[in-house]
Amino acid sequence: MSTQPAKLIGRFSAEQIEEARRRYAQMPKRPIVDMAQAMATPEGRRKVQESIDHVRKEHALAFKLLKDR
Repeated sequence: MSTQPAKLIGRFSAEQIEEARRRYAQMPKRPIVDMAQAMATPEGRRKVQESIDHVRKEHALAFKLLKDR
């Protein structure tokens, strides 16, 4: 009986990728925002900018963590 190593895609096994896909599919999805309507008011523009800043910060952290592996 031979055991085959798990198939790797990059640094992740196929099982890890499939598990991540399953978890993502179970996450609640937010509706797509009409950007023209969101940007129509100063408050809306501020919220959009805060959201963009948050995403950039989180992505920078994720890239740093992946790079440091």
